[in-house]
Amino acid sequence: MAQAATTTRLDVDYYAIRQDIAFGTPITRLTPIAAFDMRLPLSRATAKATSVIEPRLQIVWSNPSGGPVPNDDSTQVEFDAQSLFSLNRFAGTDRVETGLRANIGVSYSRRAVSGTSFDAVIGKVIRLNDLGQFTAASGLSGISSSYVLGGQLILPSKLRLVQRMVVDNGFNISRNETSLGFKSERFDIDTTYLWLLKDAAGNTVDRQEWLMNAGLDFADNWRTEAKYRYDLQNSAPSDAGLALTYRNDCIKVDFSLSRSFISSSNVAASTNVGLQVTLEGFGARLNGIGSASNCSDY
Repeated sequence: MAQAATTTRLDVDYYAIRQDIAFGTPITRLTPIAAFDMRLPLSRATAKATSVIEPRLQIVWSNPSGGPVPNDDSTQVEFDAQSLFSLNRFAGTDRVETGLRANIGVSYSRRAVSGTSFDAVIGKVIRLNDLGQFTAASGLSGISSSYVLGGQLILPSKLRLVQRMVVDNGFNISRNETSLGFKSERFDIDTTYLWLLKDAAGNTVDRQEWLMNAGLDFADNWRTEAKYRYDLQNSAPSDAGLALTYRNDCIKVDFSLSRSFISSSNVAASTNVGLQVTLEGFGARLNGIGSASNCSDY
């Protein structure tokens, strides 16, 4: 059965800027946003698995007025399967995606009784006019954007494989991210390969990295974590870190050791040691678990 929804919104932003002659007077910006979203989920169930394929079309219009404002929080653009149906793909609020566009995509999911699950999505953006808001490497420039592809496979063995890509109409890749993870009751590890074309998401050079994060609950209330990032483009480590955490109903103690290997003419490589103590037994925690009464036995 087809599903449809509409969204209307009016954003009001007020900027009062000092010590910048380019913006001498306050600026009020009004941004009306309207969207129509239609989905057509089609499902199929067997004794072994349930599958769902869902074409989706989202038509969005927005037109900010009030003059230009300085751009502090929207220098990066994130275009992937998660942001395909976003109303604004800029990272912050200083820039607003403008004009009439259609976000088009198809998703597929399969859930097997064995515990295996698979999800995939492909889509792109079609614009009425190219307003020059995005760079070519972002994947969003032009009348017709690049394709975004995403997939996730989870096995009963608790292995998880995630793949994300941005591919232009000439089948050239501007972004690739591959992650492999494992999670058990006490141990978890994730390793990621990331490649970004120059100028994608604000990069001034091509970016190619390998990242690793691991954690171990080695005793009651105790957890240790390690992270490592390696710059494959320059064949050098970027940063590394270790952390040790003790936590009960009343207190959380974090000890961390981190090393940044990146240095330049004005930034030196550095090592940081941190200690943070949080009293968690006063009132309810943010996740709703634990309260002051749980501390009476300590």
